[in-house]
Amino acid sequence: MAYAAVVSLKHTIQRLLNSSQIPIPSSLPEIIQLTYEKVESLQELFTLEDGSNNQRVKAVERGIREAAWRLEDVLESAHLSNHHHFLSQSHETLNGDFSIRVKEEIIFFTETVKKIEEQLGNASLPEEEEDDVVVSSRIDQYFGLKKPKIVGLTDELLSIRDSIIDFPYEDPERLIVVAVEGMAGIGKTALVTAAYLHPRIVSYFECRAFVSIGPTKSQLRRILLCIIAQINPEFDTSGNAEISDHEEELASCLYSCLKNRRYLIVVDDVWNTRVWDELKKAFPDDRNNSRVIVTTRLFNIAKHASSTIFLHRKRFLNDEESWHLLREKVFGGEKNSCPSHLDEAGRKIAENCQGLPLMIITLAKHLSQAEKTAEYWEKVAKKEHSDIIAADEEFFKVLAPSYHHLPQHLKACFLYMEFFRLIITSLPPSSSSCGALRNFLNQI
Repeated sequence: MAYAAVVSLKHTIQRLLNSSQIPIPSSLPEIIQLTYEKVESLQELFTLEDGSNNQRVKAVERGIREAAWRLEDVLESAHLSNHHHFLSQSHETLNGDFSIRVKEEIIFFTETVKKIEEQLGNASLPEEEEDDVVVSSRIDQYFGLKKPKIVGLTDELLSIRDSIIDFPYEDPERLIVVAVEGMAGIGKTALVTAAYLHPRIVSYFECRAFVSIGPTKSQLRRILLCIIAQINPEFDTSGNAEISDHEEELASCLYSCLKNRRYLIVVDDVWNTRVWDELKKAFPDDRNNSRVIVTTRLFNIAKHASSTIFLHRKRFLNDEESWHLLREKVFGGEKNSCPSHLDEAGRKIAENCQGLPLMIITLAKHLSQAEKTAEYWEKVAKKEHSDIIAADEEFFKVLAPSYHHLPQHLKACFLYMEFFRLIITSLPPSSSSCGALRNFLNQI
């Protein structure tokens, strides 16, 4: 990743500038110091670019990475060559060829950084437009929502339902935002969908809408259109082209559609406070028990959208619930439908999923299509079968947006942690290096 390349280059320049043993030609120190300051500036710019602007960073990453690597290579080779001359020929400085190469790469790097700063300095990269056909297909999926079968989460479903219609708090008439927070694959959307389609909730509200946002820089226009189409199915986007093309007019239209009506809006998978802040302006508070439910992977988004009293942190499944869900998805739900010779391995497989419903469901899909033998299931339980790799890859696609949303410095930290984990698992437990690494990780 580009951020790591920039940090590595910074450390290389530091070593070169701080070396008391490796002399540098008189023409280079000032130029290298200026380059160091430019690298620091670039590192700070990357740090400020958080996950919500990830597309902006991706657009320039390759250029940054290549320029940083090229400059670091020539500095490292100059450093090593000069160190060799220092040891063998006393204080002999870098030769002319090296000085020329260093200057050339510094010029190339500086020009690349200048272009990158201009690109990142833009307000935003152009957002991809969504045509009306795409918007319509997204709207259709919300009209076709199906109630998921909830396994082991009855307590949480009741808690969400109570927050929506049973009013266990003061001043329940006001508009209340309920936030549901939890990591990817933990079942936030399934839980909220089950509540959204609960008969008591369906009958209580005059109108309801369900919209998903996602990690990309979603257009407010698309979100507003999806909600309006569910609240007012007669709204014709083609017949209201002027309104449909402007976010402010659409927000005003939604506000009017909801005015004086008791409504329930589910805003699923929120990643960005800006999008939420713009969207919530379209929700009137007529003190008629209207509700909004927000789901998010990010705790700071949940706190921003809702007060602590209405913040629900989605829990993991316990081992018994995990086994129940796996059995349900593989065999159809009958308690005695799982052959006894698969019970032990099946429970171990469920335990390996660490309480994540999406991981259980993903693995169950592979198990349901494979042979139902004890040998096969034991291999899966021991993570020795290719189906585990396939299931992991599917699950990691869901986790990937969480990684991409991290600030640049935490991405680098995350990759280093995985690197250390691989080293630790390859070292003998008694190794002193292994102990040092474990202590380092514990301190982090």
